Amino acid sequence: MTDRAEPSPAAFSVIVELRRRLLRSIAAVTVASTIGWIFSRDLLRILQVPFIDVMGPQGKLYYLAPSEAFMALMWIGVVAGLLLAAPYLALQLWWVFAPMFRRQKPGRFLFFAMLTAVTFVLGALFGYFGVMPAVLKFLVRGFEQKWQMEAFLRVRAFMNFSLKLLFAFGLAFELPVLMFILGRLGVVGARVLWRGFRYAVLLIFIAAAVFTPPDVVSQFLLAAPLILLYLIGVAAVALTGRRRAKSEAAATSSD
Repeated sequence: MTDRAEPSPAAFSVIVELRRRLLRSIAAVTVASTIGWIFSRDLLRILQVPFIDVMGPQGKLYYLAPSEAFMALMWIGVVAGLLLAAPYLALQLWWVFAPMFRRQKPGRFLFFAMLTAVTFVLGALFGYFGVMPAVLKFLVRGFEQKWQMEAFLRVRAFMNFSLKLLFAFGLAFELPVLMFILGRLGVVGARVLWRGFRYAVLLIFIAAAVFTPPDVVSQFLLAAPLILLYLIGVAAVALTGRRRAKSEAAATSSD
């Protein structure tokens, strides 16, 4: 019989670090979700604002099961906790990738972590203020007026619709950050990204169809900003590549 291979000290330290970061993240989400549950009723009113603006004061949400409204508030608390803990979660996640970014420059590392959290929140805010009212106006109010229908929206259906929309736009705004980091690591260059633009557009529309409610309006409203964000990411990668080329040229000339 052969002895089982023991993990190397480096691998063991990585496992311990991952476990520690995971436990911290779970604790942060638990505390933040508790805070979110305390303010869940106020958050539900805020989430309903675009719906009320479109439907008018007479607009109401309905629940058909005794526990449906309670579970909706619980879900709002969890989602609010994730958003509240997002900066801390991003920081814990980036510490896992810290060796790629030179630990001796923590300022740059913290910048990437905070940028990840901020762009997600900005994307969710864009979905809340810019996209959700337009989608509700088209899908709900528009059909009521043109087809003589009356909207009867359940709390659970509205929650799934709105939170899915907000998360889709939050993740969408991470695209240029991800592209910038990949360019910073030298994984991909601006020329390759520009050549793959047409394929990126196709993938963007597929992703918009998957991560948004099943209607053309919300899919287009997600795909259009994603295309713009992709172009911004290409420009950021190109700028990073130029700076790297200049630094390498300066280092070569000094040698």
